[in-house]
Amino acid sequence: MVYPSYTWGLGRQYKQQDGLLINYTYLRFHQQLLKRISRGLFTGIGYHLDYHAHITTGRDKPLLKDYAQYSYGTSGPSSVSSGVSLNLLFDTRTNSLNPWDGRYLALQFRFNPTFLGNNHQWKSVYLDVRKYIRFERGTHRQNMLAVWGYLWTVLDKQVPYLDLPSLGWEEHNRSGRGFDQSRYRGRTLLYTEAEFRKDITDNGFLGLVLFANANTVSGPRSILLIHWNPAVGGGIRIKMNERSATNIGLNYARSLHHVGVNLTLGEVF
Repeated sequence: MVYPSYTWGLGRQYKQQDGLLINYTYLRFHQQLLKRISRGLFTGIGYHLDYHAHITTGRDKPLLKDYAQYSYGTSGPSSVSSGVSLNLLFDTRTNSLNPWDGRYLALQFRFNPTFLGNNHQWKSVYLDVRKYIRFERGTHRQNMLAVWGYLWTVLDKQVPYLDLPSLGWEEHNRSGRGFDQSRYRGRTLLYTEAEFRKDITDNGFLGLVLFANANTVSGPRSILLIHWNPAVGGGIRIKMNERSATNIGLNYARSLHHVGVNLTLGEVF
């Protein structure tokens, strides 16, 4: 990925209008090998590489290190995070593109040692939980509530800035509708979202969603579980493929300082 994108330091360090535009090239390789233990339960190992290169902030702009007041992964033109992971997955969804029911839980412990290319050794934990509740069983009409939450935290201080937990940068880059990507970043990020989904037409070709989400992050001027950042929105769904139940989704969302419109293939979660 080749980016210009904004960053806002840690926690609530800066207001929306004070974001710093940074340029960088990002190579991301995350791969897991899982073995099924029982119905819906998997465990295994993984390898993860996050390489940010050519990190610049432009002429007449503060350096990323000075702006974020953070020393790791901000001093040079690049940063590397290379690590292995232990993974536990429980997934009883019948369709990952458009879940109608079931549960999803993913737990990952990631270890980034210096012998794999990291400047400093660091560890992280990621927990992702989802639940799908149907209000009409025995029918082919969608009328349900989907609930999602994840906790992402690092266990050491010397973590590269661009690899710290950040909104919109979880494993599938789907969180934070109504916010700019990277709007909140810190050592710990907690995210929650609920979405009501209902068919408009009897054949399921058209549908609607209403959703709300909120996040809390640790950092300057932001206390985890005390300061929350909410957003709300809605969207239209068009059934692209009846056999796979794949939807095209158009979403509108807004938070206190941002309005966003995005197009998705499949449900957000």
